[in-house]
Amino acid sequence: MDPRDRVALKQLALRNALLSKKTKIEARRERLLGEMNRLVTERRALESKITVLDVHMKARGDLPPAALQSLERSPSPPPLAVSPVAARPLPDADRDYKIPDGPTPPPPPRPPETVIRDQLVVSVQKEFREADFGVPEFLDLMNRLAPDAAFKLETASRVVNDLLSRRVIKQVSQRMTEKGLVRRFKAV
Repeated sequence: MDPRDRVALKQLALRNALLSKKTKIEARRERLLGEMNRLVTERRALESKITVLDVHMKARGDLPPAALQSLERSPSPPPLAVSPVAARPLPDADRDYKIPDGPTPPPPPRPPETVIRDQLVVSVQKEFREADFGVPEFLDLMNRLAPDAAFKLETASRVVNDLLSRRVIKQVSQRMTEKGLVRRFKAV
């Protein structure tokens, strides 16, 4: 093997390892940001519930004096549903009031590549038994099967490597280009 090809393959392997590490770190960052957003939303909902309960307790006269002082110093106004003007003892004081449980739940997570793997195997065997394909064509197939998922090239590459290791597909060619290593596959 030519020494330049060996160097190029080493550089490609290093680049792929760095891209993989970067992808994992970005995924962890997104997970942590999502968790932080969820916690901030939950904190705001709890603060809103506490404010509503404080206003109701103040209206009924059940609030201790120390809590009354903190309520008067509180910078956040009570929610619009219960205004200070309307905060007076209600005729039906024993009635339990329904307080909203909080924000609406987040949308369900995107479907992972494992959810559509069975569909992928069947589709790959139908479409690519005779013709070969690369990772970009496989990415198009994945996005056709799950258009709402918007898969990335790295995901398609991981799934191709998984299918290759499970012997669902086989590698038919490999060549080095200026963009990197290009592999072609075919369904078994």
